[in-house]
Amino acid sequence: SEQDREAAGDPRPSIEARYESLDDYVQRVREAAQTMSADRYLLEEDIEHEAQSAETRYAYWTNGSA
Repeated sequence: SEQDREAAGDPRPSIEARYESLDDYVQRVREAAQTMSADRYLLEEDIEHEAQSAETRYAYWTNGSA
């Protein structure tokens, strides 16, 4: 959270400050994965796996649990 970040002296913006919501974060991950797939760095069938993994990461980063 933003409070944890400030207390730790971390200069990077928190996840909550960077993204409007879980949906915003997952959409950005999905878009990046689609670009990577178009550039042949990621298989197309892995795009949704990356989006689902993003949901898990966001939950962990914002709530401390998956």
